[in-house]
Amino acid sequence: MCVFTYGVQIENLQTLMLIRPPDFSLTDWRVFEVPLSPSDEAPTLHLVGWATSHARVSSPIFGIDPVMRACQTRSGNIYQFVGNPARKLDVQVTTLWQEWKLINGISSQKEVTDQIVLMFQRSNKQFGIWGKGLPPFFPRDCFLGAVPGEQLKFLARRIDGHYVVGPTEEELRERYELCMRLSIQYHCLYLDQVQQASPNAEFTPQLAEMFVREALKGWDLSAQEREWIIDKTASMR
Repeated sequence: MCVFTYGVQIENLQTLMLIRPPDFSLTDWRVFEVPLSPSDEAPTLHLVGWATSHARVSSPIFGIDPVMRACQTRSGNIYQFVGNPARKLDVQVTTLWQEWKLINGISSQKEVTDQIVLMFQRSNKQFGIWGKGLPPFFPRDCFLGAVPGEQLKFLARRIDGHYVVGPTEEELRERYELCMRLSIQYHCLYLDQVQQASPNAEFTPQLAEMFVREALKGWDLSAQEREWIIDKTASMR
């Protein structure tokens, strides 16, 4: 089912694009559709929310990647949707959004956040991103640090009054979700590349491994996480 707003058919924006890490990760986000001036131009979608400690309004969105929960804008930036959307925009983000509309001569808007969330939910269900337990042998080396010396000493972090060595369950779940999404993403991108080269070409695990290993260079991943993603991608059919 396609979702229509003022003039943007949101499902047509769905694409696979995130071949590199996002430029901004937005929390407490919402998405709005606005009619640009002059009126003969198509309406545009804009992402509004917090990027670390700064409120942001994106330039027009022209592609949404539901697998990686990300979008690419006209300016070339890639934004990642982190967590659930804000129930209500806070004062600072609301003020920035109102100022942006005033500067750009926008007098009306329509909320399309629910449609974006629905797109993400459908993708999660299609690829089985949710509903599966954490694999017992998923890498945990991303959070391990050690101090050199005669005796091996691991670094610990103080969390809620306790010293923790290695990842918390929440951190491990977040890393697993990222690695799982990257596995699905690069599997789909590799298949698309194969089909473009030859409609009758078959999936080759060795070539898929080479493709993914090169694609992952820009991501902040541990050595074991990279190998897990490569193995996972190559094993998919």
